[in-house]
Amino acid sequence: MNSHHRVLGAFAIVVAVLIAAYASFGIPIACGSHGCIRKSDIAAQRVYDNAFARSTNSHEPVEQATLTTLVRRYLITHATTTSSVSLTDAELYRADILHATDPEIVQKLGFASFEEYDRLVLVPFLQQEALMKERHIKNPSALYARLAQEQSIFLSMKGYKWNKATGEVVAK
Repeated sequence: MNSHHRVLGAFAIVVAVLIAAYASFGIPIACGSHGCIRKSDIAAQRVYDNAFARSTNSHEPVEQATLTTLVRRYLITHATTTSSVSLTDAELYRADILHATDPEIVQKLGFASFEEYDRLVLVPFLQQEALMKERHIKNPSALYARLAQEQSIFLSMKGYKWNKATGEVVAK
C-alpha cells in the first residue's frame, strides 16, 4: 500500500511539472530535436510582420508564411556549422552596414529594442548568409530545403504540414 502511494505521488509530481511547463511556455505548434516553437512565438512574429507591413505599405503575410519564417529561424539556429554569429556581429552589421543608429527605426517595425531586432532578425540573417557561403549554396530556398533534410520537424498546427522537400510550411 505504501509503494502504491509513492507511485501515485511521483505520478502527481510529473503531471504537476508538465502542467507548469505548459503554462509557462505555451502550446507547442512545431517541435524539433532542439526544442519547440510555441503559439506565443507565432503571436509575437505576427506583431512584427504586421508592423513591418504597415511601415512599408505592403500586405501582411499570411499565417503560413509566418509559420515558415519561424520554422526556418529554428532550422538556421540549430544548423551544424563551422562559423558562429554573435549578437555583437549583428550589432556591428546594423551599425556599419545598415547605418541604423536610431532605435525608432526598429520600433516602427514592432521591435522593442535594437537587441530584440538583432536577436530575431539580424543574427538569423547573418547565420543564413554564413551557412550559404560555407555550403556553397546560392539561394536561401535551397539552403532551407537542405536544412529540412538534416533536421526533423513535427508541425502540430491544424491545417498545415511541414514540407521536408522544400523546407516550408504548406496547407494540408
